[in-house]
Amino acid sequence: MKKARRIVSRFALGFSSVFVAYLALLVFPGPLFAHARTGRFVVVHADAPIPASADAIVADTEARLRRSPLLSPGVTHHLYVCQTPWRWSLLSNSAFGSGAYAFGPFGRPVFTRPVHFDHDRFVGPSGRETPGERTVAYFFSHEVTHTLTADFLGPLAYARLPSWAREGYADYVARGEGFDYEANRELWLAGDRTLDPSRSGLYLLYTLLVAHLIDREGWSPEQLLRDVPDRAALEARVRDGVVLPR
Repeated sequence: MKKARRIVSRFALGFSSVFVAYLALLVFPGPLFAHARTGRFVVVHADAPIPASADAIVADTEARLRRSPLLSPGVTHHLYVCQTPWRWSLLSNSAFGSGAYAFGPFGRPVFTRPVHFDHDRFVGPSGRETPGERTVAYFFSHEVTHTLTADFLGPLAYARLPSWAREGYADYVARGEGFDYEANRELWLAGDRTLDPSRSGLYLLYTLLVAHLIDREGWSPEQLLRDVPDRAALEARVRDGVVLPR
């Protein structure tokens, strides 16, 4: 019996040690990424040389992030690009099938799968480049916006935030000035699959709802995140073209 308890105790200690070491790696991943390109407040790290073309992507990322009043001066945001598959497998956890994810609240690093910087494209799970409007700067700024939101709300309130508000605001910031409210509203009313998150995997419907609140009804991002409105009522306003005074 004592021997069995010792085995269980050693196993628990070993498991705890591995868990703590892995958590430390997620919080302080720098030793795995020897290369970096630095902007004013965004630093992109990679485990392979980063071409000079990444500088324009960093600048684009920072321009998109400046749309958010949640951006704090003096805070540097670090993104870690896993150009080798084993690093992404090691660091991605349950986010393996996604393009990127923000790990927080400690240190707030963002991890991404491989990137073709010269093409300004992510490389998806299939090995093909991600098509469409979602550039590298889009993915970078989307994930950093999650860290801005978590910093603003705190970890508990952030965890309770409805997914449409959390992802919609990150997408609103990441898409920059290129989001066309009226065009996307018409697509949604027509039943286009790209505006159905369950079919497309995109957040365009959530972005539409956030854009309605901020751009049409004059909500601030802080108000939106602290006083999240009922989604069904908001969708009804967007559908009917109703703009409530704030």
